[in-house]
Order: sequence, then C-alpha cells, then structure tokens
Amino acid sequence: MQKEKFVQIGQIVSVPMLAIWAGMTAIPWQGPPPVSLRGFGHLLIHTRQIDMVMADQNMLEHYRHKIIADLATIAPQAEHAHEDPDPHPAG
Repeated sequence: MQKEKFVQIGQIVSVPMLAIWAGMTAIPWQGPPPVSLRGFGHLLIHTRQIDMVMADQNMLEHYRHKIIADLATIAPQAEHAHEDPDPHPAG
C-alpha cells in the first residue's frame, strides 16, 4: 500500500489545525513578494539585532517583559500565559 503525499482537508479532525487552515486561506494570497536587496538587508540587520539582544541577559529580560506586556494589551488572557512552572526546580 502506497502512502499518500497529501492530506485532504476533509481528513483533518483537529479543531486547532482547522482553525489555522481557515486563517491561512481566509485572504487570497498572490504569492511571495519579489526578492529585493533592501528586504534582504532588513532581515540581515534585524537578525543581528536579535543576536545582540540574546547575548545580553539584561536586554533579554527587558524585551521579554515588553513582549509580555504588549501581548497583554492585545489579549488580556495572554498576560498569564507566560507563568509556567519554575523551569529549574530545586532538587
């Protein structure tokens, strides 16, 4: 029996996956934007900035709290989503 390479939308039973698919197909997509040196430079600079932030613990904490605060203004229930159990429990 040969495995199929594709899954038909009718075969998906996961509600979260169906929601993702609905969101992805809600607006027609005309394809990727054209390749540009400016766009590549933008990605390169921002990637370097992220690397610099990740190397500095104080900056990392600053942006972590900023992102959490920004998410809380968008979706109030997201305010507590970051409150995971201690990732480094004693013992």
